Amino acid sequence: MDGKTKAIVAHITIIGWIVAIVINSNDKDEFAGYYIRQLLGLYLTALVLSIIPVIGWALSIVIFVF
Repeated sequence: MDGKTKAIVAHITIIGWIVAIVINSNDKDEFAGYYIRQLLGLYLTALVLSIIPVIGWALSIVIFVF
């Protein structure tokens, strides 16, 4: 699987992100690794901001769109 495909799989859902990590652990690809780390940051930001009710709700929608 090439790097583009791994990056696309990582963007599908959190489960796709986990699958991309497992696939990328066997055959390291810098392009896919960049997107996997980027999505980790987005997921962690969404988790932290979800603690604040109104702001977290609005930003969760924005992060979902991204």
